[in-house]
Amino acid sequence: MNTRKVTVHKMYEEFHSYPITQYTGEYDDKNNLIRLFNSSKEQLIRVFGTYQWCLPSTSICYFVEEDPFYQRTMD
Repeated sequence: MNTRKVTVHKMYEEFHSYPITQYTGEYDDKNNLIRLFNSSKEQLIRVFGTYQWCLPSTSICYFVEEDPFYQRTMD
């Protein structure tokens, strides 16, 4: 398991009109994102079958931007 920064965007907002937000992601050995934490160490919950993760305390959903480097190495 490894940990790295993940770029996220609030759902239903313009991606390029807000500053970049990065959370901490935990990946398994096959580079699948399995856990996501915000800067306050709150764990987000994955919306099954999507790239969306929700923060339970606020019900705000985020879109997770895939890391192109790790996408290329998986192919």
